[in-house]
Amino acid sequence: SAHDVQHFMLGSTRYLAFATNSASRPSLLLAAPATQNPPRFEVVQSLNTVSATGIRLFTAGNTYMLVASSNQSVMLGWNGSHFVEGVDRYSPSQNLLGSQDIPSESPMDMLPIAAFGTEYLLVGNYRDASGSQLVSMVVRKGQRDTISGIDGPVSIQVSPRDGKYVYVAGMYSRAISLFHRRAATGLLVFDASGSYLSNWTISRVSDSEPKQSTLPRERFGYPVRSLQGIVISPDQANLYAVSWSDNAVSAFAINPQTGALTLIQTLEDGGTQGGAGAALVDGLVGASGISINRAGDSVYVSASLDQALSVFQRDTAASPDGSLYFLDRIKNGERKVGTFKRAPRSLDDVSAENPPNGTFPTRLGGGMRNWSHTV
Repeated sequence: SAHDVQHFMLGSTRYLAFATNSASRPSLLLAAPATQNPPRFEVVQSLNTVSATGIRLFTAGNTYMLVASSNQSVMLGWNGSHFVEGVDRYSPSQNLLGSQDIPSESPMDMLPIAAFGTEYLLVGNYRDASGSQLVSMVVRKGQRDTISGIDGPVSIQVSPRDGKYVYVAGMYSRAISLFHRRAATGLLVFDASGSYLSNWTISRVSDSEPKQSTLPRERFGYPVRSLQGIVISPDQANLYAVSWSDNAVSAFAINPQTGALTLIQTLEDGGTQGGAGAALVDGLVGASGISINRAGDSVYVSASLDQALSVFQRDTAASPDGSLYFLDRIKNGERKVGTFKRAPRSLDDVSAENPPNGTFPTRLGGGMRNWSHTV
């Protein structure tokens, strides 16, 4: 079932690589000593491909093999003895070679080209396996991404519905980094364009900053300074983050096609929400923990300095973008009205100087008591 073959030399060994166009048989790598005449090739590696249609090699710092496949085209890196598809926790350091999947629609062949110091990849896609009708010719540009945003990682979340995306909160980086996750191996690929990288992440403030009276807080990474935790909604539409020094909870929209993050809302302690008769947001000083319920309609935030637990409503019917609405908070040391030994004769009787039976409610409110909402 060989559909394509490549002959090449690496060091003192010559190789034959076969692209096997079969749903049940792998592509093969065969090797023979370069000095052997005639060469006798033996199989040294089975390549995990399905219905491979083309195979090519190129060099860009390292040697890579491209395998065009109707299932999933791949780029494999050479580690000195074999081509590496992915890595796991047992992989030696020399196997961390940047192997990756290459999205393609029924590709028949790939052609690597180097021009002006940049690597390009031409992918010929066909509508069916017979190659009878050309759909497109795609040109892909190679790039080398520098992973950023994970200095001081404090929280990690995997997209709950499909497991395709991994998000890491970097406390010192003041960023939330996005990684694409390969399902078969768990291999991660950093996506800078889809990450939330603050101004601080991109360029930290230093003595070289132009002199001026003040710098906006966004220049220092607001609203993700001192990130403490992140959580993803069950419907995978939003990511929520809490910042200890910003005393805030922020909402991000998740692009369903790419996993990219977009900041849509920030609520901070002491702020208001709701226009006329706005609610005062409270209980977020030292925001340090965040969680969301299974239904995805309530978000809870713990704050270490306020010694508080706050609850936010997530009503996707009223706010389709996943914005939050502050509902309430409970602080350490509070007492509820229900704990009174006797009901006060009137609200005027309740004061620090005149507590009912020695108990003073530091928290007045709740339930269906109409009076509690006007205190």
